[in-house]
Amino acid sequence: MASMKRCVQCGAPNPQRLDQCYNCKAPLPENVPARTESPPDPWSTPEGAALLERLRAIASGQVDPPASRIAAVLREERAVRSGWTSATPSVSMPVPGLKGVRVRLGGSRGRFESTRALVEVDSGDLVADAAGLSFLGLRKTIRVKWPKLLGVRVWQEPDGTVAVVLSVEGRTNAVNLAIRPEPRDYVLFALLDRFAGTELIASAAAG
Repeated sequence: MASMKRCVQCGAPNPQRLDQCYNCKAPLPENVPARTESPPDPWSTPEGAALLERLRAIASGQVDPPASRIAAVLREERAVRSGWTSATPSVSMPVPGLKGVRVRLGGSRGRFESTRALVEVDSGDLVADAAGLSFLGLRKTIRVKWPKLLGVRVWQEPDGTVAVVLSVEGRTNAVNLAIRPEPRDYVLFALLDRFAGTELIASAAAG
């Protein structure tokens, strides 16, 4: 982004090429970059620092694990678009020297094709406590005891949604959940650190 210069009269940011403020028409200083605001660090306030210490205590096992409950969406990979592709025509050609004999070249039959993608199949709550994880949906209920949890992957998607993917003993497909956590919901991540061996709280505090 090109640098801007801020009007000392009204505070409006202006492109460098302007000599007077577009908002109040006051003269603009030369080449004074506009101040840029960084997003606030959720852990920089006293409340945030106290929450972070509590999360670290939960993750390290210094306190009894509380229960966590957060709205979640269950997603599954399914065919989202399907149909038949059209056949291509073949060409019939005579064979030189063999009267009445022709060969057919090229061409293909139509075939059925489908495209697969993650789709939302249920909504509800993701609950975590000392016993394990549970998805309590409107149509489905999935319960996972901590010893049955083989692996966890957590990442943030471009729209801000956080994906939580659970690999569970005895299940062919992973459990794919989408959540939008606030800092107070990070108790879930502290419990994952404690019982599943992740390092989500340390990553969140560093990032």
